[in-house]
Amino acid sequence: MTIDVSAAMAHHGGRAANDLPLRVCAEGLDLDVQVPGLLHAWARTSRGEWLASCTFTIPTGNKLGSLEVTHWCPAAAVTAADQA
Repeated sequence: MTIDVSAAMAHHGGRAANDLPLRVCAEGLDLDVQVPGLLHAWARTSRGEWLASCTFTIPTGNKLGSLEVTHWCPAAAVTAADQA
């Protein structure tokens, strides 16, 4: 499966990349990527929406570091491998 990290991780605001120090851009987590992931479970919310429990790795901007997370993602952030 593929995880759209920008749809999976809530992030609001921030500054434009060209308005940030180079170190922040290079070493910060890159949320604008799609990465492979592992699906553990589905859960339905009280609002009727579906969430997927997934484990995936988010790279840093310079691709020299990463962070593995297990996260409840909105269904729209998850794509089956054969549909990617």
